[in-house]
Amino acid sequence: GACIRTFGGHTMSLNAAAPSADGSLMATASDDETARIWCSASGECRKVLQGHGHFVCAATFSPCSNKVLTASRDHTAMVWSVVTGECLITCRGHDGVVSSATYDRTGQVVVTASDDETVKVWAATTGDCTMTFAGLRSFAMDAKLSPDGRSVAVAVFDGTVQIWDLETGRRTGTMSGRNGAVHSLSWSPDDSAM
Repeated sequence: GACIRTFGGHTMSLNAAAPSADGSLMATASDDETARIWCSASGECRKVLQGHGHFVCAATFSPCSNKVLTASRDHTAMVWSVVTGECLITCRGHDGVVSSATYDRTGQVVVTASDDETVKVWAATTGDCTMTFAGLRSFAMDAKLSPDGRSVAVAVFDGTVQIWDLETGRRTGTMSGRNGAVHSLSWSPDDSAM
């Protein structure tokens, strides 16, 4: 395939890119300590999200695409307004790099994964931590909520994928068999596969 659009403006390595729900916008995360919001059709930078104190590892839109959630090596995740580019909420509490941050389907819950060997669950509207999954025994590389909102799957640097119950905060399963780190994961829409 041919390149149809180039988004130029970051001054260091790009770590992540994610489209909005309707595909009209793109969010990017970079080692230049910023995230950016772009017009997908024109490639024009709409907003530069500045406020992290280290590399930005991930960026994703909320389900209704009015906010962008970022994760950073500065040990925080931040929620930003797509319209104004302002930071609305900062999720503080990790003691290490926040490698991923994601919303649930409703946009009310945020889950973050960190190399402090924990996954945290946050109220998306306040930034309050409501639960911590500890005891992973290795870096948490990625964490995703199941489509039904009951479980969190965690990609772990030790080569496992761990499943945690969102109601009880307990690990309910571990999948192993890989010889290397698991860096990312996703659920199928019907929860039947990962």
